[in-house]
Amino acid sequence: MFQAIFVYIIFALFMCIFLVEYAYCEKRNKKYSLLYLWLSILLFSLVFGMRYGVGIDYLSYLDYYINPYAYYGKSIGMEVGFDFVSKLLYNQGLHFVFFFGLIAFAQIGFFLFGLKKIPIVLPFVFFCLMTSGILLGGFMNVMRQSISFTMFVYSIQFIVNKNFVKYLFCILCASLIHFSAIILIPFYLLAYINVDFTKKINIQIILYILSIIVSKIGVFDYIIEFLSKNLFLNQYERTLSIMADTQTTNLVFNIDFFLRNIVVVIIIIYSDKLKIFFQDKSFVLIYQLFFIGVLLNQIFSGSMSLNRINMYFYNYFPVVSGFAICFFYLSRKSSLRYKNLYLFISAIFILLFMKDMYAASLSKSTSKYVFYFEQERYIEKQIELQNVINARTQN
Repeated sequence: MFQAIFVYIIFALFMCIFLVEYAYCEKRNKKYSLLYLWLSILLFSLVFGMRYGVGIDYLSYLDYYINPYAYYGKSIGMEVGFDFVSKLLYNQGLHFVFFFGLIAFAQIGFFLFGLKKIPIVLPFVFFCLMTSGILLGGFMNVMRQSISFTMFVYSIQFIVNKNFVKYLFCILCASLIHFSAIILIPFYLLAYINVDFTKKINIQIILYILSIIVSKIGVFDYIIEFLSKNLFLNQYERTLSIMADTQTTNLVFNIDFFLRNIVVVIIIIYSDKLKIFFQDKSFVLIYQLFFIGVLLNQIFSGSMSLNRINMYFYNYFPVVSGFAICFFYLSRKSSLRYKNLYLFISAIFILLFMKDMYAASLSKSTSKYVFYFEQERYIEKQIELQNVINARTQN
């Protein structure tokens, strides 16, 4: 556990330093700005490429990479784009660290370049991404879909600029990594919807409360169960049931639920001020996707597979949270309330990170940091890897 906390804190510190320098250079001296952005991308790729045994699917990816032709003729549900890149790296004789490093490179690269036009928010957004659990438990758990999500973040600029060809190309490429990205094509229509459906704060609050009530009384349970079992989502059920088994105690889960709801409500209350402060069309669009995500996250709480699809929207939670912390931080001198909110929300995300580190002390944690050259220490994962190999050879 100590190693995980040490590595993550040092890593996050340097990432934030690079992103702060990028924001500073964009404002004062653009000559070196991209250098710091690329340094952050390379650092991310190195640290996450060298992790071992991360997530539920890591070992399946590992076995697939080091024994690709053992899967020849077998239905493994791997999209053609991802399959092509994997085999290309393997045929070059590259170590699996390069494979996982490239995955991390794509994830953070599309993500940061998608938001780089508002450089001041990047350190805050990364802080929220790192501490929210979406990076540690999400990006490295659902690797292919996380790449598709970050490509969606990158493609937001094409919706804002009304460039359908580039948007379609980006989403189709994302679907070659994870087919579920195909559902994102219709969201290009947001480019032509001039009405901000998140303009009224009181309506947002009412809808959010209703979504929580609906999830608790199970109004849509039958529909959710039908969709989960009859769409292509059923392929996730086994993996997601395993993920459910690795959850920590109900007390930790309830605290997590409570803290996230507090952040969402604060963001909704100050959403109009955020839109005025940033005055960026892409932020309005990102906020709309975030709001869709937090509503569906409540409604689909009974179906982990549907929430897997909702990942394309709920993953904007740390993004919008980063915008909010940035706003409160930059406005802290004008109002004591903003200063307190900046500190309060930051503290909540630190608590969420501590929750993940508590999970890292458990044997089945997906957040534990072990270097690839220490894999012998990770006895549980060594056993799981052998199980993966046995399952593959028996099919």
